[in-house]
Amino acid sequence: MGGDCSAQIEAFFRFCPEVAPAVAGLVVYLILALVSGVVSFRSRAWFTLLTPITAACEAAGFAARISFLNAPEYGAYVVMALFLIVTPTLLAVVAYIVVGRLLAMQGAERVGCIKSSSLVRMFTTSDAITLFIQMSGGGLMAAKDRDMATMGESIMLAGLLLQLCFFATFTVVAAHVHANAAKFGLKGQPGVRRLFASLYACIALLTLRNTFRVIEFSQGFDGYLATHEMYFYVLDLVPVSLAVATLTVLHPGVLLAKIAGAQGITAAGNKVAVAAVPEDVEGGAAQLVANMVTVTGTRGSSRDNTP
Repeated sequence: MGGDCSAQIEAFFRFCPEVAPAVAGLVVYLILALVSGVVSFRSRAWFTLLTPITAACEAAGFAARISFLNAPEYGAYVVMALFLIVTPTLLAVVAYIVVGRLLAMQGAERVGCIKSSSLVRMFTTSDAITLFIQMSGGGLMAAKDRDMATMGESIMLAGLLLQLCFFATFTVVAAHVHANAAKFGLKGQPGVRRLFASLYACIALLTLRNTFRVIEFSQGFDGYLATHEMYFYVLDLVPVSLAVATLTVLHPGVLLAKIAGAQGITAAGNKVAVAAVPEDVEGGAAQLVANMVTVTGTRGSSRDNTP
């Protein structure tokens, strides 16, 4: 599995990874970050900047992978592990905010037993919790001590399992809103069908990727999925990059503006929408990115530079 590599690299990966696929992944995400960033800026739906930020962070992860394969250093491994495993969480936040904006524009007060005004905050908070769990595990996974690395793997698995459960709950909520489109005033609205198509595609792709990661970590460092590089690219890079591409082509900001325009309001300026998706929630999503960088820097500087 893979080409020739040093004993240091093989000790971390349990196989010899190829550089060429990592370069391809870097290029793919750089292109997606650029295109998605342009569309997001033009839409002026600032929360959708989380999509190009996701692509940029994935690109950083692949850049760190390439760096590590060329010159094995602990810091590069931590950056790679954190960004490639944790980053897709940000795409889930985009989905949460989209549903929150939809409900806010329609003045819906509740979705089942959940207050519409609390929906985005609830799911964003749950993702923040799982994100910090995963970051903690990611830092420990690169430890020289095998027991510490195994503990980090278990922590990462717990974070991924929690994230999968929270995301499944959100999927039920999104499906409920779609199934009751007439009740929420969405039936027949222009752009609603494409918006939900974008959401469902994103949900399916992220669920596939997260399920792969859960199975991979449950098998351990020496498991079949972890030691066969092909599965990482097919079941991680492909679904996450497709999710970013979907949110770029069927851009939530553009579609929300179309729905809002049909109702004579602006998606960004609607007072109800702002009330349902407070600035501190959207700002908190951006803070997740800053925390990822901070933790990465802390982990990288707390150890020497040889794995």
